[in-house]
Amino acid sequence: MTTRKIPKCICPKEVEERAFVYLIGWKDGRVKVGMTKNPRWRIETHMRASEYAWFHFFAPMNPREAYSMERRALEKLGEIGTRVRKTETFLGLDRSVIAVIRDEWCKHLVSRARWRAEQVAMSHRLALRSVG
Repeated sequence: MTTRKIPKCICPKEVEERAFVYLIGWKDGRVKVGMTKNPRWRIETHMRASEYAWFHFFAPMNPREAYSMERRALEKLGEIGTRVRKTETFLGLDRSVIAVIRDEWCKHLVSRARWRAEQVAMSHRLALRSVG
């Protein structure tokens, strides 16, 4: 049997890594936040461990952004729920935390976009001063 090579234009060597931040809710009321590069494997792992009520994966992003989002989610869930020891699991939360985390991440993205726009504007002003 021969194997076909995938053309480089379809599968370049420098494929950007993707990571997913997820929330899982168990039937006993626990909610866990986590990050994975392999969502299917993560779901299967949790399915074997215990019965879950729901899963939610946020859109794929680069690993650095996913790490930042996971940290922000942990902080936010700590404010509104009860953290179980020093784990990524919380009590006293339900599926509505999906919207809470999504809103928190959107606020972060908006503030980062504003900061970048300010940086660009400042560099333009500096460039104009040096020319004129």
